[in-house]
Amino acid sequence: MCLSIRRFINCSVSVGLLLIVHTGNADTEDTSIRFIVDKIYVTVRQSADKTSPVVERGLTSGSVVSVVQEDADNGYNLIETSRGNQGWVHSRYLQRDPTADMKVEGLERKIEELTAATDMDLRRELEESRLLSQKLSGENINIERKMKEITLASKNLTKITGNNRTLIEDNQALQNRVDSLEATLEQKASDQSTRFFIYGGLLVLATLILNSLLASIRRRRSYNTDW
Repeated sequence: MCLSIRRFINCSVSVGLLLIVHTGNADTEDTSIRFIVDKIYVTVRQSADKTSPVVERGLTSGSVVSVVQEDADNGYNLIETSRGNQGWVHSRYLQRDPTADMKVEGLERKIEELTAATDMDLRRELEESRLLSQKLSGENINIERKMKEITLASKNLTKITGNNRTLIEDNQALQNRVDSLEATLEQKASDQSTRFFIYGGLLVLATLILNSLLASIRRRRSYNTDW
């Protein structure tokens, strides 16, 4: 994936730089600058004549020179080399734009720089992604632990709720048992009160009968005594 992106970036950069170099050189560069064309060795002479003495030999393709004077009639230009030598060369060996090799070298250099910068950006993004992944992984672990705690708490709550429900049911059953016992006790107390009342009535009746018998016996004894 990274290689495909890199190739796409390199191709896009190459095309863009070629367009920039092709369209921008005439406006941005010094009009006095010329470049030696092709893979040849150009001889610099003292005058605009091919038989004139040589000032400097072997200017190779791509050498940068400055145009000092143009002789359109003879087709020669007075130039100054990078060594500071001045001399005449035929205008057919000069062109305004850099050679194709120079353009390619410049583009390759810029592509290498852009590739290095892209690689650095990709490495930085990869490192940031790795750190973010580690952070998210740690947060995920924390979330999983909290979820387990919540699940355990939920189970405990469910168990507690069930226990509470059981306790409530047991309490209700006990309350019903207490109510039943209280009703039984009240019934027994009522029955006992009734029994005590009956016993009391019988006791009073027996007392009355006994008193009546005693009174009758006394009267009888008193009558016998009088006789």
